[in-house]
Amino acid sequence: MKHLLVILLAALCVSVDAQYKRRLNPIFTESPGYPRSGWFWELGVTYAYTEGDVNDAIIRETTDSLVVANLSPSGFPLGYVGIGRFNLLPNPIINMIDYSIGFRSMAFNQDLDAILYFKNDNIAPPENYTDEGRRTDYSVTVNLNFNRYFQISESFFIMPGIGMHGDFRVTGRDQASLDSEITGYTFPPTIQARAHARLNVGFKVHRELFIVPGLEANLIALDDFENQKITTTYFNSEYWPLMFSVKIMYHKTPRLRPCKVGVSDIDLDNTRRRKRKIQLF
Repeated sequence: MKHLLVILLAALCVSVDAQYKRRLNPIFTESPGYPRSGWFWELGVTYAYTEGDVNDAIIRETTDSLVVANLSPSGFPLGYVGIGRFNLLPNPIINMIDYSIGFRSMAFNQDLDAILYFKNDNIAPPENYTDEGRRTDYSVTVNLNFNRYFQISESFFIMPGIGMHGDFRVTGRDQASLDSEITGYTFPPTIQARAHARLNVGFKVHRELFIVPGLEANLIALDDFENQKITTTYFNSEYWPLMFSVKIMYHKTPRLRPCKVGVSDIDLDNTRRRKRKIQLF
């Protein structure tokens, strides 16, 4: 009986929701002449999230030595800018896709306080090391997203999505005073491919302009299937890249060619006659 009540309640909610949405005008104009696509510009703020300090972490170990460190990773907000296209789809699951190219910058910092122990030498005392690692990546990125927007009102919608992006590091800044042979520093390759999840909230300014803020979070690496994780390793710490962005979506009907006014059938006939060339032999 309880299961039957749950099914009836769910069916009633779906019916009420469908009746409510039937009274709403579509969030994206479906008038004749409007395309099923448009342009967007995107501005964002990036940030490398960490879980905080890590104490007594073994960052490097060999047959002769062991390095134990206290790590203090941190991020710093930087920027993103991009341009792309979106397409509307008549699909009940994925009703919008978008693709873009942009420029992304990310900052990764780590303060290190380490002790080097010698395993096979009882006379040599441990050695202390400190370092301030700083890394900034500037990358060209390409994005592809599959979205499903849910219309809440005639001017408001939410749009979760999932997608992928590829980053190509074109330049950057590195700062570290210690040799990686001691610290065991590691960094990702120049080209990275990641899957990500997005959650967007859209506001309709008018029928051709939409403001869509959203949050993007990395999921797994698409270029390293043996080491699947949502974080990325810089220095000795794990970072979770996040991005808050705002899309300005422009859904405008194409410009129509003006029609000629005041041209009669007689004028058209005269024009055709002038184009004919009759030769007499």
